[in-house]
Amino acid sequence: MLFVLMLLDSGAAPVGLTSISAAVNGTKLSIRGSFEASDTTPMLVWPRKDSWKNPCRQATDLCCMRDLLLDYRNDELQQQQGPRCLQGLTGNLITGSREGVFMQGARNFSALVPLDTPFVAMLFVHTNPFYVLDGAQMFSIRQNGSVEILATLQNNPCYNVQVPGKPFSVCMHCNNALTPNARFVWTPTWYIDYVCDWQCNDGFQQDLINPQCTQSGSGIPLQSTIIIACSVVAGVLLGLMCCRPAPATPPPEAPDAPMKVAEIIQFRENTITPMHIRVKMS
Repeated sequence: MLFVLMLLDSGAAPVGLTSISAAVNGTKLSIRGSFEASDTTPMLVWPRKDSWKNPCRQATDLCCMRDLLLDYRNDELQQQQGPRCLQGLTGNLITGSREGVFMQGARNFSALVPLDTPFVAMLFVHTNPFYVLDGAQMFSIRQNGSVEILATLQNNPCYNVQVPGKPFSVCMHCNNALTPNARFVWTPTWYIDYVCDWQCNDGFQQDLINPQCTQSGSGIPLQSTIIIACSVVAGVLLGLMCCRPAPATPPPEAPDAPMKVAEIIQFRENTITPMHIRVKMS
């Protein structure tokens, strides 16, 4: 049975398991596999328990190899690993992984292992920059003696990315969707969660509000449109405040009328008759 899950979009060599087949061979399980290693160090990993989990998934150096040997088997690695972290990987970590493993060419292997082997896994270790990819294939034996293969190869489409300061590219595996008119760029942590950073292609610029790439000079960016709209609204409000009529001024109070001075008329005679009184109207 053949599974080919590796896809390429550019010139960088792919990394990972590309196919696995298995069949019952007497009292043994016969496994054949193909892989692409590029410039990584490949190693076969065999189970000490029934499930596979990459212990180097979030590692930043080869210290994770000590954790690997707690739950999984690679005889050649076991001989290299001491009490301290490894500084490098040597030897053939495929044929030396256990007895009964053989290489056919540079990218194919075969193995005769016990029938109850639940899976086979491979690690691909790159040291500068450091990252570790993994691929695993589960097996189970049916009652009719055939082998059921559960497709669990962990390879995703890879993208050729130049490593800053290095004279080579890396084929990064990215699970996050790529924004239109953009490209993935080197992401030091891409192998941890398979989420890669991206940048807009030449001639495009990233919108600060929406994570999209818009063409440079092809119109007013969304953020500029919002700024202009806010400026217009502020100008209208300011104009309304300036044009508001002033409150009516109450009329001044009328000044008090001047008091008229009364004139005193003095009569010389002791007896006053009506003939002496005259009223002057003014």
